[in-house]
Parts: sequence; C-alpha cells; structure tokens
Amino acid sequence: MTEAVYEIRNLSVIRGENTLIDDISLEVASGEVTVILGPNGAGKSTLVGVMAGDIPPDRGTVRFRNREMREWSARDLARQRAVLPQSTFLQFAFRAEEVVAMGRSALPPASPQQEHEAITAAMTHTETAHLRERLFPQLSGGEQSRVSFARVLTQSTPVILLDEPTASLDLRHQHDVMTVARGIARDGGTVVAIVHDINLAFTYADRLVLMDEGRIAAVGTPWEVADQSVLQQTFGCPMVVMQHPYLNCPLVLSTSEIPL
Repeated sequence: MTEAVYEIRNLSVIRGENTLIDDISLEVASGEVTVILGPNGAGKSTLVGVMAGDIPPDRGTVRFRNREMREWSARDLARQRAVLPQSTFLQFAFRAEEVVAMGRSALPPASPQQEHEAITAAMTHTETAHLRERLFPQLSGGEQSRVSFARVLTQSTPVILLDEPTASLDLRHQHDVMTVARGIARDGGTVVAIVHDINLAFTYADRLVLMDEGRIAAVGTPWEVADQSVLQQTFGCPMVVMQHPYLNCPLVLSTSEIPL
C-alpha cells in the first residue's frame, strides 16, 4: 500500500478578485509519477507552488508527510522536496557545475568526494556533464533546463516537484526527463510534474490530475482521465482518444477537422 505524501483538503488560493485554486481536494502517493495537466491558467503552477510550501493557501489544509505544511521549516522542506520552477533566472555567471551544486546547499555536510560523485551522477543522468565548465547564462534554453533538472536531482530528496520540465526540450530529452522521473517513482520516490504535452503525460503518468479554471476536472489513471468529452470540454478543441499502437496508454489526436 502506497503512502499518502500529500493530503490536500478543500484548498483555495485567492488573489484579489481572482480565485486561482477553487476548493481542491487531492492526495498524492509515493511510488508514483503524478502528472498535472490542463490548459493555460488552469491553476497548475499555483497548485505546485502550494505543494512546495511557497504559496500559502487562503482556505483549506495541506499536509505533507503527515505534518501540516505550515509546520515545516524552509531547511527541513529543502531536505524533503526539490522544486524545478518553470524558469531559472541567474544574474551572475555561474558555471553549470556550480548551479548543479546549489542543490546540495541544504543537505548535511558531506565529503568533497561525496559531493563530486553526487554532482557527477546528476549531470550524467541529464546528459549535461559536457557542459560542466560552461557559464549558465550562455547555455541554450534546453541546456539550462537540463542543468536545472540536474540541480533538482542532486538535492537527493524523496519528493520532486517539476513545473513544465519538458517545455524547452527536444523530443529525445523530453522522454529522457520523464524516464528519469519514472525511475525515481519506481524506487519509491514521489514525482509531481506539470506537463503540457498531453500524449507525453498519458505515456509516463501513473496518475493524472486534469485541471480547469482552478478546479479538478478529472483525476485517476491515464485511461480513467482519457474521456474524450471531458478532454474536449477542458481544452476547448476537438479530440479523439484511441489506444496507442505500441504502448498500453491512450493516444490523443486533436485537429480542427474533428467536429466537437
């Protein structure tokens, strides 16, 4: 039986006259890749921000590893969950290796050899070892994204929160990131990822959370969420759901040629 790492009850986040999250209840289990899917403005990043402990809820409760989120100190949180934001902005010319090493800052002291091995392993997993000496601001968007992902991996936390980790990556590296995420979950970790590519989400998710206008439109396995009418209503475009020809997961096609 998997452990409920997050227990979210009646969560709402309100900014001025806008309700970004509207009365959401959700559990996230260990050993799974949970993918959050939905159109722009659905509240996905806000939800991940709450789960990271960076955004306080206006209503409702968030329990993380059996403790109220507000009870966690910043350092203790950094040792339990790592966060990859949509973008990483650095004003100083850090080398890629130094950016990856930042993920180790909240961890207990380790020997130089252990630090080096952790950094090297993370950069190897993300195919960024050859960028070690390059200045981060001079890297391409995709290279920066992979280096930032390596920073998350070197933090060595049991929970990883990823906000659009594949957005700026080419096709191969998109699958590489999600394969690493699936491996972390298989080893007992918890991965929550916002993914915009609907077929990438259906391919790698153990569990999907479909969001629309700050609410949960559907939650469950990929096949449970792949309801054609729900997807069409959520994304506002014609869709056809079929069996993937090679994988045991849904395949979604969207085209203006399909009538709603």
